[in-house]
Amino acid sequence: MIRAEELELIICGSEKLDFYELQKVARYEDGYTKDSITMKHLWEVLHDMNLEDKKKFIFFTTGCDRAPINGLGKYLDYK
Repeated sequence: MIRAEELELIICGSEKLDFYELQKVARYEDGYTKDSITMKHLWEVLHDMNLEDKKKFIFFTTGCDRAPINGLGKYLDYK
């Protein structure tokens, strides 16, 4: 039988926001690369954010303040 915590994870996603995972799988377009100064600054700012601000950023970009079940490193698999 499924536990309440497992059901919540399936329905709502994970509260763990590991931006290092997301950085590893990020894809860049329009002339940007992982070595572009803009992208370096973006990742630096994101890594320095507190959890509440990270949730706001994820909500702004995806419409949800949680990560997929398997984490942000799997986010791009859903697109």
